[in-house]
Amino acid sequence: MRILLGNILYYPLKIWVRIACSLYFSEFKVNGLEKIPAEGPIIIAGNHQNALLDAMILSVISKRNPHFLTRASVFKNKIIASILKSLKMIPVFRFRDGIGSVRKNSQSFESAHQVLEKNQAIGIFPEGNHDLKYRLRPLQKGIARIAFETEKRNDYKKGVKIVPVGIHYEDHFESRSRVLITIGDPVLIKDHVPAFIQNERQGYENLLEDLSRKMKTLILNFDSASSYTSMLKIFNSKRLKKKKVAVQFKSDQKLIQEILKFDSQTEINKPGNWYAPVGKLKWSIYLISDIIFYIPRKLINKLILNKVSDKHFYATAAFTSKIFLYPFFAIIIYFILTVSVDSF
Repeated sequence: MRILLGNILYYPLKIWVRIACSLYFSEFKVNGLEKIPAEGPIIIAGNHQNALLDAMILSVISKRNPHFLTRASVFKNKIIASILKSLKMIPVFRFRDGIGSVRKNSQSFESAHQVLEKNQAIGIFPEGNHDLKYRLRPLQKGIARIAFETEKRNDYKKGVKIVPVGIHYEDHFESRSRVLITIGDPVLIKDHVPAFIQNERQGYENLLEDLSRKMKTLILNFDSASSYTSMLKIFNSKRLKKKKVAVQFKSDQKLIQEILKFDSQTEINKPGNWYAPVGKLKWSIYLISDIIFYIPRKLINKLILNKVSDKHFYATAAFTSKIFLYPFFAIIIYFILTVSVDSF
């Protein structure tokens, strides 16, 4: 029953979310898609800045349909839990959920192993939690444990690969900002198996170090002991606008490297408002959208977005509410107009 429900919900939702990403953001660009293996067991490892929106994005960028390890707290309601599991989500418990709950992770890891053994894909955010800052935090060992244990269960012949992915939001809250997803070269678990067999702890450390190094090249990474806020102000004051988000990203990475060479307390210029360039066609679509969906947008802001207490979930709430309520509103308007025309 769950499999049937999943097929009914998952694939239409994936198509719609992918279309919605192109409409919701002023530019939605995916680079390096060819680096995701078309078949075989893979773990898609992404940086984690924007809550559930990150998972939705990673679910729609390729033909692979990853099962995502998702924090167990959202599975408390039985109905919601059934829906989430049908949408390829696997609950994972954290220490904050209690020692007793963490022990339940054995079943979650077993589910992950089985997915990989079926040559399917797993999605993991190895930082362990989300953070809006432009940086990569230390990776948790769960991803290494799943990869190595899957290989161990299969005599180290399974060929598991970890695909590093960087999700870059130019603005974590604004719907009409630009998003770049950059896919890096896969990490081959077989390269780290000898170290793992000799010393499991060292194998974990080597794998995580390799993965972290690759992921940092795919994001904006203010990796410095200096003040993040000070560096961000310098960064914002010196950015040069570029027409395409991929070109902008490369320019921004170069700027960060230049900033890191100097003291972050350097005198900065007062940053002004920074807006990404938007093409005429996209601008026209946004204008029409503002007019047609004025009422539902106001209702969403008042009834949903104004009540989001955790800013990490703001973009997720905005995205999901608009992509589902806007079409519903459009259908209502269509029927009203149809009835009105037929009445004459």
